[in-house]
Amino acid sequence: MALYFFHENHRQRIGRIGKIALFLDFDGTLVPIRKEPGLCYLTDSIKRELNALLCFPSIRITILTGRSLSDIKRRVGIKNIYYGGNHGVDIWGPDIRFTHPDAERARQILKRIKRELDAKFRGIDGVFIEDKKYSLTIHYRAAGREKVSSILSLFYRTAGKLIKEYGLDIIKGKSVLEIFPTSSWNKGRAALWLLSKLSGGFFPIYIGDDITDESAFSALRNRGITVCVGRSKQTFADYYIKSQREMVKFLQFIRKYHQPDDPL
Repeated sequence: MALYFFHENHRQRIGRIGKIALFLDFDGTLVPIRKEPGLCYLTDSIKRELNALLCFPSIRITILTGRSLSDIKRRVGIKNIYYGGNHGVDIWGPDIRFTHPDAERARQILKRIKRELDAKFRGIDGVFIEDKKYSLTIHYRAAGREKVSSILSLFYRTAGKLIKEYGLDIIKGKSVLEIFPTSSWNKGRAALWLLSKLSGGFFPIYIGDDITDESAFSALRNRGITVCVGRSKQTFADYYIKSQREMVKFLQFIRKYHQPDDPL
């Protein structure tokens, strides 16, 4: 069972950490989930706290999201941090540029699948298919619960055979299905890969809200601090915060109690 993050013991623990690698999901973590994903942008208060954390040379920040790299960079708009798009198959940041080789190989078949799904879902209200260059996301949050079963059935009948034939993967999220270019990569492996590139022994802190974040909670569970947004009995995270509304408090907590040897 995950424990509530804001506890007296954590003040001392955060203070003892020399270098922090802070991994943050976007939708449902830094911003509330919306029926229309295009409306999601950082609030001024969240952006202020992220920029304040960047004043510490002992902190590195990564936004690790299912959104495309170009989309998340535009919506966050902060320099000198790391961005992991498409669940980390596409990574950009200071002195780092990485694209998983399976992602490039899958682009043509993803385009074909999108054409077929577009044809099948045309005219069905509340469903749209997002091309994120290295993955496809089928959004159905706005379709209504009564349509979910038929939407999923149509999806698998249309794309299931090609997904299996070309060795693609399906990732299930909150009212979304994602066609992913590889089963050998996820947010957990992306977080570990980035940690290996950060020299100097950075301690990972990861916070996220979705099923897709569980791979990172699992990968980092014995190496750092893992935090789930929202209380859940079925999570690998060690801690939780009550809701996305506590994210400002979470970032302020890190900033207030982190006491590196060499602050600016």
